[in-house]
Amino acid sequence: MPATILIASPEQLTVLKQREDMADATSFSDAEALKALEAITRQRPDVVILERQFASTSPGAALVNRIKAGPGLVACEIRIVSY
Repeated sequence: MPATILIASPEQLTVLKQREDMADATSFSDAEALKALEAITRQRPDVVILERQFASTSPGAALVNRIKAGPGLVACEIRIVSY
């Protein structure tokens, strides 16, 4: 089970995955938000990291709300990072 899931645009994923604290994260592009939500619900990661631009979109906000409302995801930390 991954401890971290990262969601950002494909271009931003490339750069963010180079950061030491995100190198081992399971990553999804912003277009894969539903797939990411399935993984989050199934795997219950410790941390979900969203790139700021994605988090400010309607799909990003909806994803955050689903995580916060999800049973069993109360302990899941949501982090917003800048590209």
